[in-house]
Amino acid sequence: FLPAEATSGAMRVVLTAQSALLVGPHQRRVGFERCCRRLRTQYGYLTIDGQNLALSSYGAQDAAITGQIRRLEFTP
Repeated sequence: FLPAEATSGAMRVVLTAQSALLVGPHQRRVGFERCCRRLRTQYGYLTIDGQNLALSSYGAQDAAITGQIRRLEFTP
């Protein structure tokens, strides 16, 4: 059984131990630096701040970011 949010196409953000982040669905990468990543979603922009951030996986629906994640900010 999966909750409706997992199958509805709504934006998902899963943060694990401040070192791994999974975001989906996204529309495209907007900005990337070692200290900041920015993804565009259908609802707005997600900015990820931290250190040594790396885009470890990037697909049509999901993006995975690793590194030392300090802050997430969503902007509609």
